[in-house]
Formats: sequence, structure tokens, C-alpha cells
Amino acid sequence: MADRRHLGWHPRRGITGDAALASAAAALATGIGATASILVARELSVAGRGEWAVISSLAILVGTACSAGLPAAGAYAAAQVDARARARITSAVFIAALGLASLALVAGAIAAAVTQHGPEREVALFGGSVLAAGYVIHNIVHQLLLTTVPLRRYAAVQLLPNVVMLAGVVAVVLATGLTVAWVAAASIAGSVIATGAAVVILRRAGLVPLSWWGNALPALRPYAGFAIMSFGVVACTQVVQRIDVLIVDGIAGPRSAGLYAVAVQVGELLLIVPAALGAVLFRRAATSAQGHWRDAVRVMSATLALGLAIGALLVAFADPLLNTLFGARYVGAAEALRLLVPGLLFLCLQSIVSSYVAGRGRPRSVFFAWLVAGVGNISLNLVLVPAYGITGAALASTISYAVVLVLHVHPIRIIRAQERDGGSLVAKAQVPT
Repeated sequence: MADRRHLGWHPRRGITGDAALASAAAALATGIGATASILVARELSVAGRGEWAVISSLAILVGTACSAGLPAAGAYAAAQVDARARARITSAVFIAALGLASLALVAGAIAAAVTQHGPEREVALFGGSVLAAGYVIHNIVHQLLLTTVPLRRYAAVQLLPNVVMLAGVVAVVLATGLTVAWVAAASIAGSVIATGAAVVILRRAGLVPLSWWGNALPALRPYAGFAIMSFGVVACTQVVQRIDVLIVDGIAGPRSAGLYAVAVQVGELLLIVPAALGAVLFRRAATSAQGHWRDAVRVMSATLALGLAIGALLVAFADPLLNTLFGARYVGAAEALRLLVPGLLFLCLQSIVSSYVAGRGRPRSVFFAWLVAGVGNISLNLVLVPAYGITGAALASTISYAVVLVLHVHPIRIIRAQERDGGSLVAKAQVPT
């Protein structure tokens, strides 16, 4: 195993400090981002909010497809090697990200051209394409930060996109009037600034020496299998979480997409802490010879307790919450929100399990679960959305998340049995499966 002192923590130290830092940063970033989203929803029409939901969902889907599994594979690979090899790997990933972003720019333009609505079609098309390209670089660079620099720096950089977007939205609202194109511009600015900060941190740590281009790409070859499996998992995950907005928009129109997007946004408050804790767990599992399964169990217990409390509040107060935050126009999303809450609780637990499994170098173990959920989610949405609208989409998501969680039980049993029989998977083999 490589020296972990560059991370600023010892593998045997408790998870509490890392978890508190990551959770606090995630909560702050989400609060800032939520403020911007509420302002966007209030300033735009419901249909306009739906149009923005379609643009951002397409950008994420296209960006995910073009990332080719490099974010998780690069982060995992960088955690397994010594300092010099780590520099070659991060350089290779960064250079590859630039090429993949160009591909995302073209693919995003084509995808946006087919699906966008509204009078600002050309500007929205360009914005969606740039967002897709920016997502590739942003995701890859920030994943590299996760396993190569102290956690406090990673947490700080995570705040930047939301801070910049909020500042941009407020400035536009005060100066003129908010449109979908301006929202896209603010989002792009946030991504660019945050990515620039991440690259500066990597450069100062000696992890992006671009002059090593000739020796960079071969360093990633042993991790090609991990990248392929990671891509499969992430692609299916994004399909399950994003495709419903596009299906609602295509079947029921942008107004329904706007209502459903707000229901999803509020429901995803449940995912704030689990996402942060999952990142910490991935980091610890990937950078230590120990499995840290006890940490995973503790994280899941805390996640379930917190999720049940927040979920109960969302179900009980969905109508007044939506009315207070977004306005009376969005109260129609309340029923969809209530149906989403159980599924998002399942997703909270699943995200912790997936982070642990990926951190142990075994993304193949969960690919099947997400593939089944992805196919099932699309099928259910195509059946339920025409009949029940946004409540049908919410029900399809909840069923899909339940399926994913159940199908994760078997991979965990296999990994735990192998760890008990033969020790650490990571210690035994540098090349993951």
C-alpha cells in the first residue's frame, strides 16, 4: 500500500472527525445551492423550471456517458500507488478529461438540440453543451481530490460551485430578470471556478505535471477494468436518478417536469449527509488495507436514523414546505414528494453500501443491481407516467431504489466473506476487478 500521510489522516483513526467535516461541508454547500434553486424556481415559471431541469439532467447524463469511468477509477488508482506513480496517474486522468470534455461538448449539443423547448433554444443548446463538458472535467478533478489531498481541501472546493451560482443568480435577478440561459451561465461559472481551484490544489501537490504526458496514459492501463465497471455503475445510477425528469417532460410537458424536479430537489435533502459520508467511506476503504466494515455499519445506522427523522417531516409537512419555499405554484408536487421519500431512504442506505464496495475495488459486484434497476426504472416510467403523471414517476423511482438496495445484499456478503478468509482485497491485489 502507498504512504497515506499525504492525506492528513491515519487509517486507524476513527471516522467521526472525517464524517463531521464532510457532513458539515455538504450541508453548507446544499444550503447555498438550495437557496439558489429556490430563487430560480420563484423567478422562473413552473415550465421554465422544468426546462432547466431537462437541460441540467441532459448535461449530467451526457457528461456521465463521456467520462468513461475515469472519475472513480482515477481516484481509486491514485490511492493505491506511491507518490511518483500517483503524479503520473493524476496527470493521465486530467489530460484524458480534457479530451473527453470535448466529446461531451459535441454530444451535449446534439442531445440538447433534439430535446430543448422554449424561445431561448439556441442559448439553452449552447449552455447545455458546455454544462455537459464542464461536468466531465469537474467530476474527474474533484474525484481526484478525494483520495489525493487532505479532506479539508476537498470539502472547501465542494462549496465553490454553489457559492458562485448563488452569487450569479442574485446578480442577474437584481440587474435584469432571470431566464433559463442566465441560470445555465451561472452554473457554468460555478463549475469553471471550482474546477480551476481543484487544479491549482493538485498542481501545488505536484499531482498534475502536464509535462509527463508521454508516461501518463500507460499508468492507467491496469485500472481499465475498474474504469469500465465504474462507468457501468455510474451510468446506470444516473439513468435511474435522471431519466424520469426527461420522460415526464416528454410525456406530460415542461410544467409537469418543473413540478417533479422540485419534488426531487426537496426529497434529495435526505441524501446530503449520506453522500458526504459515502465519500469519506470510499476514501477510507480505498486508501487503507483494512476493510472498515464497522465504519460502514455505523454510517448506515446513523444514516437510517437521520433519514427516518427528516423523511417523516417531509411527508408530514410537504404542502406547507413547498408553499413556503417555492410558492403556491409548486404545491402540486407534494404528493410526488411523499411517494419519493421511502425510495430516497432506500437510496441513502444503498449509497453507503456502494461507496464501501467501490472503495474495496469491486464495482463489478454492484453493476448488475444498477443495470436491473435502470431497465426497470425506464420501463416503469413509460407505463406509470402516462397514467399517473408525476406521482407515477415518483413511484417508479421508489420501486427502483428498493430493488437496488435488495440486490446489494449479495455482493456485500461475498466481499465480507473474502475479507474474512483472505484479508484485504486491496492489500492482496493492486489491480481491482
